Amino acid sequence: MSPREAAATKTLDILHSEEILNHVKNNADYFYQQMQALNDEFEIVEQVKGCGYMYGVKLVDKHDAANLAPFARKHGLLFRRPAENNVIPVVPPLISTRQDIDDIATRLRTILKEYILPI
Repeated sequence: MSPREAAATKTLDILHSEEILNHVKNNADYFYQQMQALNDEFEIVEQVKGCGYMYGVKLVDKHDAANLAPFARKHGLLFRRPAENNVIPVVPPLISTRQDIDDIATRLRTILKEYILPI
């Protein structure tokens, strides 16, 4: 077995033995509710798309998600480069708890508020 195959096999073993996927499944609806609340709260948010622990917060077209990066860093969040310019990717670790999800949602609210204030 190659090192890559061994690493992949070990990763799958850990995902299964520690029931990480069940953990995600049990928290997925809660995460969706927290992300959807951003859509309800901010006019700048056009739509929230995704499932499980992978979401995109789509901003209205005139806003570029990259412009939020400095605000995100200030509050301890890092955004990976989005596939679409106006989408904030929200992809927490699979071991994230509901408390972690609350923290992410709170930080995103703060970031969005700080971003839209100057407009």
